[in-house]
Order: sequence, then C-alpha cells, then structure tokens
Amino acid sequence: YRVFISFAFWLHYVLSIFFFFFFKQKTAYEISACLVGSEMCIRDSNQAMDSSLLLMEPYGFIEADDIRYHKTVEAVKKALFHKGLMYRYNSKDDFGLPTSAFTICTFWLIRALFVTGHKEEARCLFDEVLKYSNHLGLFSEDIDFETKEQLGNFPQAYSHLALVNTAILFAEEEKRLSFCLLYTSDAADE
Repeated sequence: YRVFISFAFWLHYVLSIFFFFFFKQKTAYEISACLVGSEMCIRDSNQAMDSSLLLMEPYGFIEADDIRYHKTVEAVKKALFHKGLMYRYNSKDDFGLPTSAFTICTFWLIRALFVTGHKEEARCLFDEVLKYSNHLGLFSEDIDFETKEQLGNFPQAYSHLALVNTAILFAEEEKRLSFCLLYTSDAADE
C-alpha cells in the first residue's frame, strides 16, 4: 500500500512538472513573470492563464503564505473558474476553445484555496465536486460545465490522484484539529 502511494505521488510530481512546463510550451520565465506580476495576469485576463500555475506552491516554487501566490490563486480562479469547475485554460488551442472543465484542475484549485486559508470554501467546493462522480465514485478527464456529465477518458488516473491528494489534505487537517481538541481538553482537565 505504501509503495503504491509513494509511486502515485512520484508519478503525480513527474507528470505535473511535464504538464507545467511543456504542455502549454510556456517557459519558466513566462510562468514566473505571471506569478511575480499577478496584476499582469489579472489585466491580461484569460489570454495566458493556465491552471497549472496553482501547482507552484505544492512543488516548492513559492510558499502558500506568500502574497504573490495568493494573488496568483485569485487571478487563476477569476479567469478559469466557471460554474463550479475549472478550465485548464480557456484560450484557443489545436481543438478550438475548450468547452468543458478539466477535472484535475478543479482539485488543484481546491488545494490552493485550502492552503491559502480559504478552507471553508475549499471544503464546500470539494463536497460539490464529489457529487459529479459516477455511482462508483469515479471521475473522467473532463466534466461538462452545464450538465456535469463526465466526458473524455474514463476513468482518469490523474483526476483520481488529485482527488486522493485533496482528500488527504482534508484528513490531515481534521487529524490536527482532533489532536488539538484532545490536547486542550486534557490540559483543561488537569
């Protein structure tokens, strides 16, 4: 079990870095310029925005409490959050303009909201997205914005990896809170 989890995290890391730098053919300079100048991202609106910017914190490019990351999360959400789900990007590509949500990106947003202190919003969005899984709790690659119908590859490993990572984040928080409550309760009894 631990080997599987370790492999899953390693695979997630490698693939996320691949998508982060190569999928959209953005250079590290373009990405860091967008992060450092988040105001620029907001001004440019949807032109160059990509949900992979949400991964800068989990992969160590910046701390969650850095105001630049907070602004980046806000800018990405403003540009790409639509009807409770996230676009990966909403600019034209080889297939035209995207018409559906990229499931993994919604989980990336949930994580980013959580680590930047918007824990209640993150939890509500997480609970809502779980409703879009099928009767077995499985997710596809994409979700239709209007009908919430699953589209694309099914089941999608990346979507499930992001789901597991997000669930672990919430579970660790609940464990910390339980410990704190237990510790303060024991201290009060003494």
